[in-house]
Amino acid sequence: MQPADPTAFRAVSKRRASQQIVAQVRAMIDSGDLQSEERLPAERELAKALQVSRSTVREALRALESLGFVIARPGEGTFVTVLHQSLDGDPDCPIPTGPQQTPPKDTSPC
Repeated sequence: MQPADPTAFRAVSKRRASQQIVAQVRAMIDSGDLQSEERLPAERELAKALQVSRSTVREALRALESLGFVIARPGEGTFVTVLHQSLDGDPDCPIPTGPQQTPPKDTSPC
């Protein structure tokens, strides 16, 4: 019997540590462990707790901010945004807003 053709397989990608942090923070927001307007620990504290570099934490926080789940306030910290239900009523696709931040009316994160 011949072995399977190796070209039939697709390469797998490893999930980056920053992506795992994003998923963890989003899960904590969804479960209520992180509340709206709650301040996240400092980068240094998160890096130590997650056993990753500060640059990895920074990358994850930037991704979370671009997705609208957190807002960084210089000199104050990083805060969970206030999440509202989406315009189309899909609770799995919230439109994030936060203090001093209003989502654009013509775009949705989903």
